[in-house]
Amino acid sequence: MFTHILLASDGSAHAQGAAATAAALAKKFNARLTIVNVYHAASLFESFHKSPGPDELQAIEKRQNEILHSAGRIADDMGVAYQSIRETGRPVEKIAQTAEKAQSDLIVLGSRGLGDIKSLLLGSVSDGVMQHAHCPVLIVKSSKEAASAFHNIFLGSDGSDCALKAAKAAAALAKAFDSRLTIINVFQMPVATDPYGTLSAWSLDEATIDAYQENAIASAGRIVDM
Repeated sequence: MFTHILLASDGSAHAQGAAATAAALAKKFNARLTIVNVYHAASLFESFHKSPGPDELQAIEKRQNEILHSAGRIADDMGVAYQSIRETGRPVEKIAQTAEKAQSDLIVLGSRGLGDIKSLLLGSVSDGVMQHAHCPVLIVKSSKEAASAFHNIFLGSDGSDCALKAAKAAAALAKAFDSRLTIINVFQMPVATDPYGTLSAWSLDEATIDAYQENAIASAGRIVDM
């Protein structure tokens, strides 16, 4: 299913875990692996940020090469060939654009990255990529080796088109790693607002809810069984 995996790395601990996961996936699916690092000045006032001089540009390039080399070593240790890309700009935009331009079918990155204002920016890149990417995004929350991270896969399904695409990806992972796969649907009673702003929950009988949940799970199950 996965033929070209894009790993976005910023050198953080979680990025190292993402590198191990991406390499493991590339090896399992015999997929190409590309590693990208995006340089972005950690400033909330970008319009006031002066352009870097020659010395700073050299330092940035050196740091990017170190990050790419660090992630690449993990791929090397697992016997996975890769190529590296350096980019400059806004990480979310550049990662999404790089993935689309390279026709990647999976993006892998860590859930927590580096940044001078960690409490404010924590997780913003991974969340942004997930919202803007054209392909599936795997966010790795562990900083440890992740070659065996797919023993148990939990698939949430509501029967939607996106849920069925998720089922296809989950099924591919489960088959490749011989994983246990569990499908779950969580039903939340719909809520409506009257003209005065008062919230009221719809009243649905248990049989209707059961039928909805069974259909949501069964539709994902048919994808898994294919």
